[in-house]
Amino acid sequence: MMETIATESRTTWITKPIGDVLDVVTGNTPSKKESANDGDFMPFIKPPELQNGLISQASEALSELGARSARVVPSGSVLISCIGNLGRVGLTDRPIAFNQQINAIKPHPDVVAKYLFYYFQGPLFRQALERASTATTVALVNKGNFEKLPLTYPPLPVQRRIVSAIETQLGRLDAAVARLRAAKVKLKRYKQAVLKAACDPFEKRPLAELASVITKGASPRWQGVKYVNDAGQTLFVTSENVREGFLDLAEPKYVENSFNELQKRSVLINGDVLLNIVGASIGRAAIYDRHDLANTNQAVCLIRTTDELVNGFLSNYLNSEEAKVYYSSNQVEVARANLSLKDVREMPVPFAPVEEQRTFNQELEERLDSTDEMMSTLDAQLEQSTRLRQSVLKRAFEGRLV
Repeated sequence: MMETIATESRTTWITKPIGDVLDVVTGNTPSKKESANDGDFMPFIKPPELQNGLISQASEALSELGARSARVVPSGSVLISCIGNLGRVGLTDRPIAFNQQINAIKPHPDVVAKYLFYYFQGPLFRQALERASTATTVALVNKGNFEKLPLTYPPLPVQRRIVSAIETQLGRLDAAVARLRAAKVKLKRYKQAVLKAACDPFEKRPLAELASVITKGASPRWQGVKYVNDAGQTLFVTSENVREGFLDLAEPKYVENSFNELQKRSVLINGDVLLNIVGASIGRAAIYDRHDLANTNQAVCLIRTTDELVNGFLSNYLNSEEAKVYYSSNQVEVARANLSLKDVREMPVPFAPVEEQRTFNQELEERLDSTDEMMSTLDAQLEQSTRLRQSVLKRAFEGRLV
């Protein structure tokens, strides 16, 4: 339960524009044409490396020469991303350089660095930052607009008490989150162990021998077919929809029905197994369990099994670690990683008499359903922890935590 230590009077708190109180520095990037700028003298920070924690190293670094042409801030500075993914925050524990997508606030005698570090993560400031972003393709808050944002802070002793209270409560929360994540890892391992144990007893045969159709769709644009906002037209299933063991159609896409005349072979029917074969989601498999008129694109392989192979058994196997090893060893790295239909046809899959497959699959599904329920519970608890974190920060900067 969240405790409130005491309520601090807000009469001693000050609210001013950030630029009236703090020294704000926008980063820059030393010339990439000068290889002498690269080295291992000083970390060079970019927004993805801001993870709401301490910053001491980065994937790129500058030489002493590169550091002289970069914007550098000392230890105890607070960094915040102001282009693209707004509001990523970091606190430096050594001098660092950073790029133009980041604003840095140098240490100031009137504001504790860790107070700023948590303040910028709080929901009140995040809302103000988002409101200040320009309406462009990429969210942007330039230095001038950033310096106009409000900074609310109490006297130094109260700032220190607030930081201490935040860290006490977030420490408990982080420990709980670590336990939840460890439990998720164990569940994933258990799920894969179940899949492996279910498939080990069976002999293997090439998938082409057990499927009547192995094909893929195409891009509607290649065929001159338009996307439409009409659920009465053809449901268009892409790799985004094919998750591990289920279809996610929360945001369905539709194309004109004429697409099916051009792509007859990839028209889906209830019971088809779908396998992602392009990009980062290679190897996710699920069953098309609907009766809607539907088709798919070139990133999804359609597998229609014969009577010799239970589709649920196949789908579960395609999501196993053993299958992922096969994908990894056969995928080709071009513009995007991909598996060919030839790879899918030649893939060895477990085979046994149909009744034996059904029995194994029923037992497997029962175990996997139980695992998925526990995973959903853990995900819900992790979401709640995020809300609790924001609640702690909101209360802190409203003066209601100490």
